[in-house]
Amino acid sequence: MSNIIPLIVDLDHTLIDTDLLYESSMAVLKKSPWLILLYPFWFAKGKGYLKEQLVKRFSIDAQTLPYIQDTIDYIIERKKQGSPIILATASHKDYAFEVVKHFKHVKTTKPLVTMSKI
Repeated sequence: MSNIIPLIVDLDHTLIDTDLLYESSMAVLKKSPWLILLYPFWFAKGKGYLKEQLVKRFSIDAQTLPYIQDTIDYIIERKKQGSPIILATASHKDYAFEVVKHFKHVKTTKPLVTMSKI
């Protein structure tokens, strides 16, 4: 049995200094303000449905997200200790995969973050 404890990192306000639901909402509404009329109907079908509608209309650029350097430093420290790093988020999976893909391309010996199915 291994004594290595995985590090589970939340995305919004932990790894990045923003909330992707807010960011995607603002980007979608900036582009198509009339969509605000659909928000109550989307939200009535559930927060997941709202997020799905937003991801269809806005793609994130993981390279430009406001990452929290202290969190990244801690992830690097734990990765050096052999801990698996898991990204856990309530954000849409497409956004989460973009962030994981970004960190896989960051110059390290191993990917900083992996995605796990829960």
